[in-house]
Amino acid sequence: MKDKTVFTTGQAAKLLKLSQQTIIRCFDKGQLGGYRVPGSRFRRITRENLIKFVNDFKLPMPDGLN
Repeated sequence: MKDKTVFTTGQAAKLLKLSQQTIIRCFDKGQLGGYRVPGSRFRRITRENLIKFVNDFKLPMPDGLN
């Protein structure tokens, strides 16, 4: 996932070793930036937003984001 620029909530959860529900909750609370796919309920998280989330919450930086 080193060259990915956009992640689904499931991909982000797997990468950060968190549950998908935790990622969704943080997204919905505004703690994790991203966007919703127009016309659907799906969420997408950019690499920059994921890195900011990791740094803001002092999580270990996963290898896939370096």
